Amino acid sequence: MVSSKLERTAESYNRILAWQLLQHRELYEARVKMVQAFALPGSQRQGAAGTGQRSFSEAVMLSLDMESDKAKKLTETARARLHAAQEELDLLNKLHASLVANEQDWQRKVSAADALLQGMEKKCREGIPKLEKTVASLMQRMDKQVRVRVRATCMNSSKCLSISSSIVGPDWVMSLGAPSS
Repeated sequence: MVSSKLERTAESYNRILAWQLLQHRELYEARVKMVQAFALPGSQRQGAAGTGQRSFSEAVMLSLDMESDKAKKLTETARARLHAAQEELDLLNKLHASLVANEQDWQRKVSAADALLQGMEKKCREGIPKLEKTVASLMQRMDKQVRVRVRATCMNSSKCLSISSSIVGPDWVMSLGAPSS
C-alpha cells in the first residue's frame, strides 16, 4: 500500500518535472531563434533600408511575434477545451434534471403501489378469519353429512362397526352407540 502511494507520488513528480522541462525547452528554443535571427550573416539578412542588416529590435519583435502566435494557438486550444467542457456540463445538468424528475415520478408510483399493497394486505388479513369461519362451517356440514350417511349405512347393515370405523374412526362410532343386533 505504501509502495503504491510512493509510486503514484513519483509518477506525479515525473510528470510535473517533464512538463516543466518542456516549458523551459520551448522558452530557450524561442530565445535561440531570436539570437539566430539577430546573428544571421549579412548576406542572409534583409533590412528595411536595404543595408542587409536587421536591428536588434526587429529580431526581438520577430521572436515576440513567434511567441505571440504560440500563445494564441494555446489560447484557442484552451478555449476549445473550455467550450467542450461547458457543453458536457450542460448535457450533464440536463441529464441530472431529467433523472431528478424521473426519480420523483418513480417515488410517487412506488408510494401509490405501496399504499395499494398495504390495502390489499389489510383486506387479506381481514378476510382470513372470515375464510377460516367459512371453512369451519363447511367442515361441520360435511361432517354432519358423513354422519348421516354412516347412520343410514348402519341401519341397513349388521357390519356397522367395521364400516363406520373405516369411514370416520372409532371415536365417532362410540358416540353413536353400538349397533342393535
